[in-house]
Amino acid sequence: MTLQLQPSKDYGQVGPNPSGGPGGGGYVGGAPAHDAFIGMSIPEATKKHLTAVRKKLSTQEVMTALEAGGLPPSKYSTVYAILRRRENVIGDIINMKGDWALQEWYPNYRNKKSSANEETEEEGKEPSTAKEEKKSATA
Repeated sequence: MTLQLQPSKDYGQVGPNPSGGPGGGGYVGGAPAHDAFIGMSIPEATKKHLTAVRKKLSTQEVMTALEAGGLPPSKYSTVYAILRRRENVIGDIINMKGDWALQEWYPNYRNKKSSANEETEEEGKEPSTAKEEKKSATA
């Protein structure tokens, strides 16, 4: 297997062909190749794209990249909901004031909503425990 080399447009260095050779799936000129995300889910493709560009992106920027990479067009609300669910369930993709990023970039970032939910859950347990104690004391 031969490695295709071409000059990098960003830094003038010689490196591997960003399209990855046969089958594509890479990046060309900073944008995803037309087949970079074929067969991937929206969260998988988003994570791959965020890893490649190494910066936070708005939902609209993510949608544009996913379409450029070969995924079918999706509604804004659909992409946002899928990424928000990924944030809540897995937590590897996070939303920081409207921009999507990878959790590994911000290890100390704590979502205000999740910390508020944890406090609410803890507070919700205390009253029920207190009610049970009152019931057992009266019985």
